[in-house]
Amino acid sequence: MSDHVRTAQTGAVRTILIDRPEKKNALTRAIYDSLAAAIRSADADPTVKVICLTGTGGAFSSGNDIGDFEAQPPVSDMKTGPHGLLCALRDAEKPLVAAVNGMAVGIGATLLLHCDLVYAGASARFRLPFVGLGLAPEGGSTVLLPRLLGPQRASEVLFFGDWIDARKALAWGLVNEVFEDADLIAEVRSRADRLARQPARLLRLAKRLMKQAPTSLDDRIVEEIDLIARNLSLPEAKEAFRAMREKRPPDFGPFDGQEQAASPPCSDGSGFAAQRRPE
Repeated sequence: MSDHVRTAQTGAVRTILIDRPEKKNALTRAIYDSLAAAIRSADADPTVKVICLTGTGGAFSSGNDIGDFEAQPPVSDMKTGPHGLLCALRDAEKPLVAAVNGMAVGIGATLLLHCDLVYAGASARFRLPFVGLGLAPEGGSTVLLPRLLGPQRASEVLFFGDWIDARKALAWGLVNEVFEDADLIAEVRSRADRLARQPARLLRLAKRLMKQAPTSLDDRIVEEIDLIARNLSLPEAKEAFRAMREKRPPDFGPFDGQEQAASPPCSDGSGFAAQRRPE
């Protein structure tokens, strides 16, 4: 693993840190590969329920290290470089939570589109400068940004490449919430801990359903009703209803390692699970 990627785990929350503050956490091929490996490792580790991603120092990531980028241009290879990192983010079945401290530029911003929850410090700034650099947008941003922001705002972001401050990012829906810089990590950790107390299998199921494209809305409604009926007899639902009757918080810990048949894999080619690639 690159010296510029560190991991730490407290409880069921694995934190992955980009640690190159002297270069504003600019990403090299080695850092891409280490980040991808760290995400895949956390996703496969049964002791991990939530994966957090952040940067050290005053930046989340300033994007590609230009010198390294020119020396090693990106290739369409899902096991290495930018593509490898984006595939690891896309394939992750566990919740991905980003804490954006400072600038997020280029792929440092587009990778956030693959996270499930994004929180920002008040000084956070976002920029997607691809067109002005003579480059095409990347990270699936030409698909994901129009879905998230609408076509007009997505065009503004990608055509002009201007800075987006934290308040505008919140208003536009790029981030879930903005905190004072000094409070960001503690607030994100609090939310990650809350997620870790949820039933792990159901978190993965809800995420997969949101990622999987249904053939129609009616088909998805039918699928959800079927899943509700099947999950009613499983341990997580029994514990939740028992806890309500006993007026106490539910304890899903004993069930975290259990896989149940009520979480079937996606079957169509556009499905989230179907996109996973062998290592």
